[in-house]
Amino acid sequence: MGPYPLRDAWGMQCALNILDRSMDAGLYEEKVQYETFRKMRSVATNNTQAGVGAMDDVVGAYERSRVWISKVPTHSFWFSTRFMVGLHKRHGEIIKQDWPLPIEVLHAVGKLLESQWRRTSDKGERKQCEEMGVWFTAGFCAALRGEEMLQIELAGTANSLKFMKDEATPNFCLRILGRTKGNQLSGANFDLPCVATTAGTNLRPGRWIERLVKTIHDEGRYTGRLFQRKLLPSRLFEFEDDFFTLLERVQATTDLI
Repeated sequence: MGPYPLRDAWGMQCALNILDRSMDAGLYEEKVQYETFRKMRSVATNNTQAGVGAMDDVVGAYERSRVWISKVPTHSFWFSTRFMVGLHKRHGEIIKQDWPLPIEVLHAVGKLLESQWRRTSDKGERKQCEEMGVWFTAGFCAALRGEEMLQIELAGTANSLKFMKDEATPNFCLRILGRTKGNQLSGANFDLPCVATTAGTNLRPGRWIERLVKTIHDEGRYTGRLFQRKLLPSRLFEFEDDFFTLLERVQATTDLI
């Protein structure tokens, strides 16, 4: 049963740091949540793996097909199966999930954007409406996450607008550059088909994509990403303010949120 070493062999210092972090004030509860303070473990793990201890005698698996040997205290039996699991059970966790956007909110956003688009003649303001129209409606119909919207390519998407003239089922495609949560094929560009108008719910992504592509072409740009502002490549925070401002307007004018 012993004697135990006098040095910190199992990550006790990191455990104390995690406990100390768990006592910090939280945002919507008195103390920070488990998902926040557990990240201290990742800091210690990455720090250890960057040093000489990364090539010692603890075995672990990575991406199922690789195995490495390293001595990382935060991966030890005590730390992983005793301390972290026990801490999670004793501390508990209050989870507040993000709310989904119901179809009623999307309709309210569409009405606000359409009204603003028709009311103004300013090209910049109209383009902003068109971007958000595509972001909300086409992104919803194609089940794309926020950061995946920035992977839509302009030229391929614009070429697909010829199918909008189909009398039976007018449609277009969003050309995606790279991988998404739904498509993990590495390096493969692929198209996500989208109807011009959804049946029943009557969302109109086709109207917004045609408007946005025309505006971009009028600016003289025919290549690159569909969503492109100042940074190359575009970053999600460049569009966040427009996105949340629309939801705040819905919240202020309806009881949907």
